[in-house]
Amino acid sequence: MSTPVDPSPAWKNNLPTRAELHSTRRFGEPSKDHSSTQEACFETYMFPILASGFLDFYSFVHLCSTHILVLHFVTMMIRCQTYDFQWIAYEDPFWKDQKTVPQSHAFAMLAALFHYRMHAPDVMRFLGGTYTGEHRNITGIVECLTYYDIDPWLITQYIRATTVECPNHFSVKISRDNALLHWRQGNHLSVKKELVNVLNTMAKEHRNRFNMLLPNYIARFLPHLFLTPQHALTKPGKAMRLIFDAAKRFTASSTPINMMTAK
Repeated sequence: MSTPVDPSPAWKNNLPTRAELHSTRRFGEPSKDHSSTQEACFETYMFPILASGFLDFYSFVHLCSTHILVLHFVTMMIRCQTYDFQWIAYEDPFWKDQKTVPQSHAFAMLAALFHYRMHAPDVMRFLGGTYTGEHRNITGIVECLTYYDIDPWLITQYIRATTVECPNHFSVKISRDNALLHWRQGNHLSVKKELVNVLNTMAKEHRNRFNMLLPNYIARFLPHLFLTPQHALTKPGKAMRLIFDAAKRFTASSTPINMMTAK
């Protein structure tokens, strides 16, 4: 009998494990006070089913025939299996010259997402840097604020905002119907009207390493994901601002982000 061959490339052995990411990165350990879960469904279990190796040939074929996106999902899993995405965590020395959002970055992000088994927070921990605020010298800033006799309560709030982040408490269970509703409704019409400015803003956000690029279709397969509509805010004499509408209710029973946070 031949010895099974490990399909994983050698460079993956140097990647931090999920446990290491949770314990060594400054993004913070998982907390019950910051837990957003979405009702489980077949689509959000698609990756573990396909990656399990338990499906026989006929079961696999029948699964792929259920929807064209399933076959595409499998194709991308195979393409990303050996793709070295480590570079996506490095600072680009020519970041100031970036005018658009490169598709190569989206592919690398997708490969990282597959590697960390569809856990988006772990990808953020892997990226580090400005994605997780690791560049902040919080201890030094607190010392400076204390030296200038800033109100201790304000210093405490600063520490909380930069270590725990905001909101202070966010623990919610989202129904699949509510998540799909917000996904299908999409952004406000203002985004389409200001599309050029919106794309420039997105390129700027990515240039500063603030956003995580992923293909649009992957949203339905991501567990615990919730999408908030974007709005292009325009005022006379001022540049367009891209903001998210955390209060938008598409129906009387829909639940936006503002209704999920602690009062």
